[in-house]
Amino acid sequence: MARTRTLRASLFVLALLSLSGIAACSGDDDDDDDNTPAPITPTGCQIVWVTRDPPGQTDRFDYYVVDAPVGSWESGDEGYFIGDPTGVANVTGAWVDDYDLVDREWVQAAVATSGVFSLVLGTSGVAALEPGLPVEFADSVEQAYFLLGSNDELTVSIGDAGTGTFDGEWSTPGSPDVEEGSGTITIAYLGSDLTLGVDVAFAQCYEDTAAFAPASRTAKIKNAGDRAGALLRR
Repeated sequence: MARTRTLRASLFVLALLSLSGIAACSGDDDDDDDNTPAPITPTGCQIVWVTRDPPGQTDRFDYYVVDAPVGSWESGDEGYFIGDPTGVANVTGAWVDDYDLVDREWVQAAVATSGVFSLVLGTSGVAALEPGLPVEFADSVEQAYFLLGSNDELTVSIGDAGTGTFDGEWSTPGSPDVEEGSGTITIAYLGSDLTLGVDVAFAQCYEDTAAFAPASRTAKIKNAGDRAGALLRR
């Protein structure tokens, strides 16, 4: 009789374990259907202004990006800086002409070597980068730009440019469903004023997941283009 009770108890435990396994599997299926991006620890943030070139398509466009580490996003004045050879502390302002989303190549890109812009954020510290909180950008004084070479080096001067604004909020990191803001950036090139942000402008943080070294200046700029392209294809 004792052996019968023991056997029944064992079968009951096995049944519970089996049901738990089914529930766990069901939970995994739910997670697969959930499009919510996995939480990340941001290492940098970007504001991106995008203009289709030519209009009416999604695979080729011009854009401007301000890229900076999380510690640089504080209310007040911030300066473009490209002097850190590791790339960790650099604050980049870059214009990209004719980015091909399929080939991940551009006709040309230029980077600001100096200059000051102002930020207004909803609070201070890392908390200021939370999705949904406001971020404002203003650059009222032109700065010098140099073309970006194939080896991440700066080459020929294209003159002074780069004034503009952004008014919006931080989008969820890793999500293609960004919160669109307002504002444009103007680049003067070969006697023409090029306006970036005609189609969309957004602000979003990201995590640099490079295993051995921070992403290069070129890689960060192209990553911004990839995110912009995903947005244009929605």
